[in-house]
Amino acid sequence: MLGGADVGAAPDWVTLTPDSKTAYVANAGSNSVSVIDLKSLKEVTRIPVGQVPKRNTTAMLQVQ
Repeated sequence: MLGGADVGAAPDWVTLTPDSKTAYVANAGSNSVSVIDLKSLKEVTRIPVGQVPKRNTTAMLQVQ
């Protein structure tokens, strides 16, 4: 095992930022999304969201 991080209840989906430094984990059992710093494998924050979050994705915005 490479490591792990404590997140909310029933983690379901995960997405990474394009730079692979941060993961967002949808916690279906606690209606939240955990933000994980992948270098330290620590939860940076937990964002309360609606019921049973899933299918999260990361998008990049380009300012012109």
